[in-house]
Amino acid sequence: MVYETLIEAPCPFRGDWLPQAQDGTQYQVSCPSGCDTQGPDIWGTGSYTSGSGICRAAIHAGVISSRGGVVTVERLPGRPAYRGSPRNGIKSLDAGLNRASFSIVGSP
Repeated sequence: MVYETLIEAPCPFRGDWLPQAQDGTQYQVSCPSGCDTQGPDIWGTGSYTSGSGICRAAIHAGVISSRGGVVTVERLPGRPAYRGSPRNGIKSLDAGLNRASFSIVGSP
């Protein structure tokens, strides 16, 4: 299920700022330019902790560039661990147990 309303997100927008919903819910998020150099850190690869910055994660995942764009984000259950990696000019970090996650599904 994709929310009807596009979320206009600033670079600091994190996964745990999404509206509360069931796992599997998808959102469209519009990211501004410049989020490769600003915004919160990200933890994980493919599946990111809920405290990660959505726009930086989208750049890390290769779905948008530093110029920004619209991405589809899916809320996921938490995981026991997250592995970080360097991708597309952004280094994500390793993390342990987290109560919620999200993934960057793609662009609409």
